[in-house]
Amino acid sequence: MSGDGIQVLGFPVTSTPFLHAWWHVALWSREHVRLDTFPAWPDAQRHWTTPHPDREQHHLLARRDGEPVGAASVSTVGRDNPHLAFLEVYCLPGSRRLGVGTALLREAEHLALGLGRRTLLAETIAPPGQESPGLAFAGAHGYRRAGLEEKKSVDLAATEHLWDDVDAEVAGPSGGHDVLWWGDTTPEDQVERVCALYTRFLGEIPLGDVDLRPETWDAERLRAAEAHQAAVGRQRLLVAARAPDGSLVGYSEAVRALAAPHRCGISGTLVLPEHRGHALGLALKVRLHRLVREQWPDCATVLTGNAGGNAAMNAVNDRLGYVAVEDGHELQKVLPAPPSG
Repeated sequence: MSGDGIQVLGFPVTSTPFLHAWWHVALWSREHVRLDTFPAWPDAQRHWTTPHPDREQHHLLARRDGEPVGAASVSTVGRDNPHLAFLEVYCLPGSRRLGVGTALLREAEHLALGLGRRTLLAETIAPPGQESPGLAFAGAHGYRRAGLEEKKSVDLAATEHLWDDVDAEVAGPSGGHDVLWWGDTTPEDQVERVCALYTRFLGEIPLGDVDLRPETWDAERLRAAEAHQAAVGRQRLLVAARAPDGSLVGYSEAVRALAAPHRCGISGTLVLPEHRGHALGLALKVRLHRLVREQWPDCATVLTGNAGGNAAMNAVNDRLGYVAVEDGHELQKVLPAPPSG
């Protein structure tokens, strides 16, 4: 416990009272966030208590005079980015500027270092083109801006009238490519091709200075990820661009939580560089929008995020009616190596 009465505790996710207190603090610390994405308690509990095949999350709760006032998490991904940890820090509005965030961040960094993770990545939200208190807090603790993700949303009903014209635009330059789709389970004959796309994804998208390294996907990893999605109540729709030789050269993917069926999020869109110039990005996204309307008729809104410097994807999203809602600033810090011996 620090001298100002702040106590930071780690706890297992099986401790329901502590986990619920963590969720409550995080929920009510997001008053500045415009996008409605934070899960309701039953969905959050299910998600956090279901083991992930390649990730671990550690939770910290800050109490001041016995009352929960702050929360933090340290998340790690295993095989491909063993240097990296993702941090979240939350503080209730009435408990800010009292040392709560600093105490949580100090403990989270210590925990990450103990897990062998020296590169720390966090995100803070701000209105488009503006600063935020989170940016100032992170900067004061040695985090530098490494990337910017523009977070956007589109109302499907309000923009559906655009789709026929978009379909006409993409028909000409398609170059013999066509579009396939499927739901939660990848067809067996496409598993190897999908794994090849996922493996290239992080190496092809603009990440700025974020030290996030490409992942290697195989059938076992893909099936484990699909099983986890089902276990935590997630649904998926995936569209894939197929070249004339039968190979998959691009994809776009939407995921939604059954607990919040009114919205879904784009988890990734990619067209391989050697197949760009055929309007495939636009063709994939408009097909995905149509599929969401057909397969998930109760889903009204699609959320997405892409790098501010990703001109091609920004143009695709603009054409489909997405509007900018907020900026996600990617903040990074490299901790010094612990003393040897």
